[in-house]
Amino acid sequence: MENILKQLTPYIAEHLEQVFTENSEYQRAVKTENDQLQLLSNKLQQEQTELFEHYFTANCETAAIREFLSYQQGMKDMFTFLRYLSK
Repeated sequence: MENILKQLTPYIAEHLEQVFTENSEYQRAVKTENDQLQLLSNKLQQEQTELFEHYFTANCETAAIREFLSYQQGMKDMFTFLRYLSK
């Protein structure tokens, strides 16, 4: 099962990127996020901005890993469920 997930992951990621690109709600959220970051950056000193960017990057990386693991676990659960139904 792990091998199947590894093979599917690039295709899933490509499809998700298309879904995000086409979703207007997601695009609005990204714009709001960027606008708020710009406002915050204008208020912070250079060192504060750099510290915040490091924190934000680490936080986003953690969230991306969590989302990937959740999605991967969901796929495993689906495969297990499909095997159960086929018996």
